[in-house]
Amino acid sequence: MTVESARGLGVVVKCGICLALLTLLLVIGSARENDGVTPEAGNGAPHAAAVAMLPSAAAHRKAVFDDRRARLAGNASERTIVETAPVASFEAYAP
Repeated sequence: MTVESARGLGVVVKCGICLALLTLLLVIGSARENDGVTPEAGNGAPHAAAVAMLPSAAAHRKAVFDDRRARLAGNASERTIVETAPVASFEAYAP
């Protein structure tokens, strides 16, 4: 066996091993523990909890929005769109 054919065989073996590992990872990653279970077939507790939290979450978002709006309205007179410092002399920045 020559050196070139041994290198070629080594490359083919390495590629085959990598493809086998990737296939194994794909099979392991695609396997699911609850393959036949649908979300509706469960006990329904997570869905019921999410539905029960909707009104309180909406109330919280509204309270946060109202607080931010009141804060921004309170200091609107202090804010300006563009705040710049006056430049005393343009000659100082001339090339």
